[in-house]
Amino acid sequence: MTLPVVVVIALAGFIGRLLAGTAGMLLGIIIGAGLAWPCWSFLLPRWRDWVEEKGLAPEDVQSLAAGTGLLWPRGSFFERTEFRRKGGKRGW
Repeated sequence: MTLPVVVVIALAGFIGRLLAGTAGMLLGIIIGAGLAWPCWSFLLPRWRDWVEEKGLAPEDVQSLAAGTGLLWPRGSFFERTEFRRKGGKRGW
């Protein structure tokens, strides 16, 4: 889940560098972050489902992932930007 986000940001920075030099790279990274956020918001609920299908409890997933920086703490503004799955298995 983190890899696609990093790829989007890096690719946008690389394209910006090719088109407009260092300033373009910085602008590309900013634009890439804006494009990567919806990607993260879409993929995260699917990742949660996958991890839970492997046998981890939702509480364990949240605490482990938030502790490592993969997820935002529960209730934070950024955590609320996840695209919730309709008819999902849990009440995130």
